[in-house]
Amino acid sequence: MKNILKPVLFALCLVLSSVSADAKVIYVDSASTATSPTGLSWTSAYKDFNTAFANAVDGDELWFAKGTYNMYTPGGRALDLDLSFAGGFKGNETSLMERDLINFKTTFISNNGSAPYPSGASEWSVYLSWYE
Repeated sequence: MKNILKPVLFALCLVLSSVSADAKVIYVDSASTATSPTGLSWTSAYKDFNTAFANAVDGDELWFAKGTYNMYTPGGRALDLDLSFAGGFKGNETSLMERDLINFKTTFISNNGSAPYPSGASEWSVYLSWYE
């Protein structure tokens, strides 16, 4: 029994480490001037929520620089991923602890500026939390 347990635990560790290895920070800045953005750094940040969301996978963190972001997704990709959203960034930070929620306000809207919601749009509930 002892000999079987070690390979099973080793395989489980490999699976878990490969799942978390795919997770990354995706940078989003409404003032981005990147010509070919990858979202992998502030200098190559995506300009909008839709592009960042389209390139996200389970476990990713989406970091948003100061600005207003439209969360309306035409075509309706459901928010079915386990993602973390963080705002309050100036656009040069390397950790969540560096953000400034007071001076670098991040706003999310979800109705594309129209009421009622456009045909095919879905309303989202976003739950925000912070830690002191």
